[in-house]
Amino acid sequence: MHLFLTTLPFVSTLPAAAQAPAEPVMPGAVQSLERLTRRAEAAVREALPTPADAAGARPVRALRIVARPLDPRLRLAACGGPLEAEAATPPGGLGARAVVTVRCAGPTRWAVLVPVTIETEATVLVARRPLPRGARPGPDDVEVVKQTLPGIANTYISNVEMLEGLHLARPVAPGTPLSRAMLAADPVVRRGESVTLVARQGGMEIRAPGRALADAAPGARVRVQNVNSLKVVEGRADDSGMIRVDP
Repeated sequence: MHLFLTTLPFVSTLPAAAQAPAEPVMPGAVQSLERLTRRAEAAVREALPTPADAAGARPVRALRIVARPLDPRLRLAACGGPLEAEAATPPGGLGARAVVTVRCAGPTRWAVLVPVTIETEATVLVARRPLPRGARPGPDDVEVVKQTLPGIANTYISNVEMLEGLHLARPVAPGTPLSRAMLAADPVVRRGESVTLVARQGGMEIRAPGRALADAAPGARVRVQNVNSLKVVEGRADDSGMIRVDP
C-alpha cells in the first residue's frame, strides 16, 4: 500500500478545477475513503488528453480509471475545506498507472498518495504472425482488432496507413498490438551511398558531394566523408536525403 500522510501546513497551488466542493462536517467526523479515491479518479480523468484513437478519427472510451482501495485502518479527519487532487504526469504523459496526491485544504490539513490504474478500449492493429526486427509491416501482416489496452490508446497504431515509412525496431509476436514505440523511421540515407553535403556560410549555401558512413533516418545525425577533401564531417539527414552540416 502506497500511502503518504501528513498533517503539516502547506500552500495549495492546485487549479480550481482540481478541487472538490467543501462539505459541512461534524466535529470528530472521519473522512470517507471512498470519496477520497473517487476524487483521485476524477483527477486522472481531468489529466487525460482528449479521447481519440491514434489516427484521430474515432473516439476511444476510457473503460476503467480505478483507484486502488486505501487501507481501511486509515482514519483521517473529515475535510471541511476543498478536497484537492493532482495527478503526477511524467514527461511522456500518463501511462497505465498514475499516482494522485489528494489533499485537504483545511482546517485540518493532510495529504494522501493514491495509485490509480488506467485502461482504454480502442481499435488497433495486431500482428497476424511473428514479425522480425527490421520488417516493414503491411496489410497481410496485421489485422484490425478491438481491444482493452493498458494506458492511453493513442500510443497504438490504428490503421495501415500509419505504417508507411516505418519498420519494426524489435521482433513482434503474433497477436501483439503495434505501438509507436515498436517502430522506427526507415533510413533516407544508406551506408556507402552518395549524398549531397549542404552547409551555410556567410548567407550562402555551399554544396559538396559526400559518401555516407552509416544509415540515417530523417532528422538523425550521420557521419559523411567529403569526396573532394576526404574530410569526415557530421550532419543531419533531411527528408530528401541531403546532409545538412551545422556551421
